[in-house]
Amino acid sequence: MPTPENIEQVEMVSLRIDGREISVPKGTLLLDACLEEGVDVPFFCYHKHMSSVGACRQCLVAVEGVPKPVTSCTTPVSEGMVVDASSDKVKQWREGIVGFLLANHPLECPTCDKGGECDLQNISFAHGPDHSLFREGKRHFTDYDMGPFVVRDMDRCIQCQRCIRFGHEWSGDREIDFFGRGSATTVNTFGKGTFFSKFSGNVTEVCPVGALTAEPYRLVARPWEVRAATSLCNHCAVGCNTIHTTRQNALLRITARENVHVNVCWTCDKGKFGIDFVDSEARLKTPLFRKNGQLVPASWQEALLTVVSRLRDIKDKFGPDSIGFLGSQKTSNEDIFMFQRLAREGIGTSNIDSRDGENFSAALIPGSGLPLDEIERARVIVLFMADVREEAPLVWLRVHHALQAGAKLVVIDEKASEADSFAVKTVRIKPGSEIATALSLVSGEASELMKDGFVLLAGPRVTRHYQGSDIVRALWSVADSVPNSRLGLLLPNNNTRGAYDMGAVPDHGPGWEPLRKPGMNTTEILQSAASGQLQALYIMGADPLAHYPDVSLVQRALSMVPFIVVQDILRSDWMECAHVILPGQTFAERDGTFTNTEGRIQYFKRSVDPIGSGRPDWEILAAVLQGLGVAPGVLGIDDVTRQIAEAVPEYENAIPERLPLDGVLQQDRRAEHIGVPTAVPQTGAEGSAGFPLILLTGDILYDRGPLTRDTKGFDELESAEWIDLSYHDADHIGVQDGQTVTVTSEFGSAVLKARVRDWVSEGTVFVPRKVGSFSVNVLCSFTRKTHRVRVTKA
Repeated sequence: MPTPENIEQVEMVSLRIDGREISVPKGTLLLDACLEEGVDVPFFCYHKHMSSVGACRQCLVAVEGVPKPVTSCTTPVSEGMVVDASSDKVKQWREGIVGFLLANHPLECPTCDKGGECDLQNISFAHGPDHSLFREGKRHFTDYDMGPFVVRDMDRCIQCQRCIRFGHEWSGDREIDFFGRGSATTVNTFGKGTFFSKFSGNVTEVCPVGALTAEPYRLVARPWEVRAATSLCNHCAVGCNTIHTTRQNALLRITARENVHVNVCWTCDKGKFGIDFVDSEARLKTPLFRKNGQLVPASWQEALLTVVSRLRDIKDKFGPDSIGFLGSQKTSNEDIFMFQRLAREGIGTSNIDSRDGENFSAALIPGSGLPLDEIERARVIVLFMADVREEAPLVWLRVHHALQAGAKLVVIDEKASEADSFAVKTVRIKPGSEIATALSLVSGEASELMKDGFVLLAGPRVTRHYQGSDIVRALWSVADSVPNSRLGLLLPNNNTRGAYDMGAVPDHGPGWEPLRKPGMNTTEILQSAASGQLQALYIMGADPLAHYPDVSLVQRALSMVPFIVVQDILRSDWMECAHVILPGQTFAERDGTFTNTEGRIQYFKRSVDPIGSGRPDWEILAAVLQGLGVAPGVLGIDDVTRQIAEAVPEYENAIPERLPLDGVLQQDRRAEHIGVPTAVPQTGAEGSAGFPLILLTGDILYDRGPLTRDTKGFDELESAEWIDLSYHDADHIGVQDGQTVTVTSEFGSAVLKARVRDWVSEGTVFVPRKVGSFSVNVLCSFTRKTHRVRVTKA
């Protein structure tokens, strides 16, 4: 890491632009210098986060001593340079360029989807001719369907290459490129197929005209009709900064908001298009309570009175530890903080957990949040059980951008991923040998690459692993042993870090305060419920039936608890067991904060009015707390954030008046004496009789879970529940790619579509944790550390 002592003094260059003397750092592009000085130099192809190619020629300037026009976006400044950026001669050059661009461009601004936010429209008005320079007929292309998210109209293309450069430099997809020559040049996918990139929506934002537009937003609204609000993505742990576009209280579009520390200026397609849950038909719009065996609408007063009276009676009769609280790592910091206050202050129990059943040590979280922008400065990047294109897509963009700058990639995983094709070294982990593999990193197959330092990224499957804590201890010891090395944990959900910070685990409170009397974790709460001991269960934002790795245990638990409160935004079938359902608000309908995987606290703002009578979760919890006789001390969201700042020192600058737009990164507060684990060989053979294949699982981007099941287009990209098999195992079973198979374990079975892939290791299969209505937990049990399955023809 650079320090004030070793940071080199920036060399400055002096030059003159339009008669003004300025100084800028050496290496600055002339266009950047002009823009920094406030000189109006138009451009199309230039993008500050991509390489410069000088394709459009719109940024021409005159430089003293140079006999021809100069493209300012490709020319670095030099000492003593004299630049003419505003004379009549330069303006005439630019006018001519605009005229050439309009020669074939259709003049259909009133009906073009880009109208009102089109660079060509704006630049034509400011710098173009007042009449057409051409009378010839315009070219016309026949367009084709590129897929669910991007609409192609090549009549409008100005060949700026922005969309192509994004794919080459950031996403690494290279799915689109130029085809043809001259005025017949078009941007196509290869073979005119579907644009499958997980980042396809970004090309609609970088396109300066209406050549590539977003299908879900096409012809929906005009820029002067909409409002914008700053927000955050609520899907993965990266915490991408976004802008919500709304009209008439409807969320119409999400676009990227620049934050160079987090997502630069990009989003993945799940974050950009996965928004239909906000106004889904499944939204809970009014409280419900059980009456005569049925869930019926109730007033807030009736619902809250029922919750308060039942919780108080159960506490008085059976004691505080007869009540359990299951939270979610997707709700805001304010919600989680008030949730643990309800459990600990309102009831007097620490039977609270926000995890899906894993028991990853909370002590390993502080200090493991590698700043995301450090990834691009790494010379060697190691992905350990991290399929970042699926689990944390924007991390992949930074990894690939680093590779473009010369970094080397090492992939160490139990399964293959799309990142393998970019790696200089891949190492396959044998299931059960994760700790041993981690400990041998600097002495194993990739040791020569890693000897001078590396950035090590451990994916969400590590923290969910039954040995996750020891795996991380091993990775930490390896990173400590090599100078200039860092470990970063990529956490599972958008507010996993915040949930730990707020104390939504049974063994510590807010601010990592250890508890003298820890409560029950998720598994213990469910076991207590299934045995008839737990008398009440309060579930906020969690879906245990979909995510806990033992469906049978969850079903028994939910059927046995005498009183269940569910607080959520979407109604699901499993909620029919509830006695009271309280409707919350989505992240688009209220303010709050999330803490991303690096430990950055960021604020999101309300962009639409609430649907129905839903309330913010923190407000519901404050009302229950008040009813139980504990003064919540909050009247608004700002009061909750101030309480958090008092309880969690790292959040003292996270109160609204101090929190900057790009967030606050917590200081590294790594735990000491974490220890180095001993690698105990695991055979992975539990339950092997009759079940020859080891089951591997993990997250996929288009999971079509509760928040994305209504999103049009995701079903086209992930159309069926599937299982990946090796060619060897498929041949042995007699199954071909695309056939339906029955997957059976000791605990359940499922009918899935077989995908035969050459990258699947013999003896293993991969099934997503969740896709559509299928959850892999129907094949699992909390009593097993590893799982095996049998695959047969359906």
